[in-house]
Amino acid sequence: SFTQLESGEYYLQFTSNNSIWFAAPQTAAGSTTANDSNIDTSGLTAHITLLSGDINLSMDAGYYQKASVGDRIWNDVDGDGIQDAGESGIKDVKVTLTYPDSSTTYVTTDVNGNYLFSNLIPGNYTVSIDPATLPSNYQQTFEKDGTLNGSVAVVLTSGSAAADVDFGYYVKSSIGNFVWLDTDADGIQDSGEPGMAGVTVTLYNAAGTIVAVRTTDANGYYVFSDLLVGTYTVGITVPSDTFISPYQAGADRALDSDVNVGTGRSANIAVLGGQTITDIDAGLYQKASVGDRIWNDVDADGVQDAGEAGIPNVTVTLTLPDLSTINTTTDANGLYLFDNLVPGNYTVSIEQATLPLNYQQTSEKDGSLDGSVAVVLSSGIDVVDVDFGYYVKSSIGDLVWEDTDADGIQDSGEPGLPGVTVTLYDAGGNIAATTTTDANGNYVFPDLLVGTYTVGITTPSGMFISPYQAGANSALDSDVNVVTGLSADIAAQGGQDITDIDAGLYRMASVGDRIWDDVNGDGVQ
Repeated sequence: SFTQLESGEYYLQFTSNNSIWFAAPQTAAGSTTANDSNIDTSGLTAHITLLSGDINLSMDAGYYQKASVGDRIWNDVDGDGIQDAGESGIKDVKVTLTYPDSSTTYVTTDVNGNYLFSNLIPGNYTVSIDPATLPSNYQQTFEKDGTLNGSVAVVLTSGSAAADVDFGYYVKSSIGNFVWLDTDADGIQDSGEPGMAGVTVTLYNAAGTIVAVRTTDANGYYVFSDLLVGTYTVGITVPSDTFISPYQAGADRALDSDVNVGTGRSANIAVLGGQTITDIDAGLYQKASVGDRIWNDVDADGVQDAGEAGIPNVTVTLTLPDLSTINTTTDANGLYLFDNLVPGNYTVSIEQATLPLNYQQTSEKDGSLDGSVAVVLSSGIDVVDVDFGYYVKSSIGDLVWEDTDADGIQDSGEPGLPGVTVTLYDAGGNIAATTTTDANGNYVFPDLLVGTYTVGITTPSGMFISPYQAGANSALDSDVNVVTGLSADIAAQGGQDITDIDAGLYRMASVGDRIWDDVNGDGVQ
């Protein structure tokens, strides 16, 4: 206080350092001469008139320090509202400050997402974010007052620095990719395997609640966009007669199938801010089948001709991709089928022991004629041309007999000729086999393939060939040409036992004796 003052006009001058500011005269509600500040912003009071004996103890001076507000706008990648190490600031965001008198100013965040309003008179302010300057498709995770509306009221006091007015955001994320027809069911997206349109895909949150449902487009793609940070799973509604491919096969996560075969859902997907997850794929396939017919290819031409019957009760083995096997048997028509098969590499094999005895193979799909065919089964494909043709080998034979009357017909009592050499020739005239007749004159050439043959007789010394095909009964005639010693061509088909290729042989005879004079006429020489 100033004392011992004479009557007169006075004013007070207050001074401060550069960091201290004078409070202007206050006229706020509730202010009185006893509690208001009586200096102007230059530190001067109004003129004070003092009369003799006056005591004026109402000349007060308010001082304050300037304040500031600010901090950081950041990319809260994990959405936890905490500025974690590595979470960068968001630059160029417009931040507006509303003053106590409702006027405004703004700044933009720097490259580190920082902003600051300084040199502020203490009072009530509001910090607001201009959402139009945030990254597109953002989601707010944090602000000081917890409202998440991009606006925070701040009370600034003398000398305060409110450096905790942060705002956390992240860009919403997406999950998606591809549902494809896995033609070989290997769980890997191979070149040429097409996408599947119209498949229903469902997104679930961590609690198992449905978040969204999509259907794949014409190319098999789907996407769930605008996703908040969280944990999700993707589920596939498997179309009728379709199955899920093996889970995460191969080493390339971008080309595998990510849906569990048992549950129809992916593993948990932890989604952070700003992620575009494009590798949640699903392979689907349809079961396949393989089969057809095993038949008696009588003419051995490898073609299933009209009237050529199937061979029943033949065991057919299917070797699966994992090298395990299953069996079936042909039905009464020679048909077999393995169905409900996962696409892959299979082998169809014939159990040789179950074929008719003395068989010969004529046809199979791969041409190898080894009774085994490798088959690649694709999704939804029925391979119904894995046929096997067989025929039973044939035989040619019958009888070489002594045609005692040389009439070319097997008469009762005419004996078979043992030890006669019989030769079988093929269509090229080459010797196919040689045999000799048994004790009864019979011979046979067994195990003959389908083809054309002739039978030749080596005529024993002193014997001759009987007339060719005499009489009306081909089973009792002689079938060897008198001149050539060969039969006509014999067309042997599968399963034939040709038992009428006979040869009659005879010996020349002689006749004569004596003509005499029977003197006594008794007929005796």
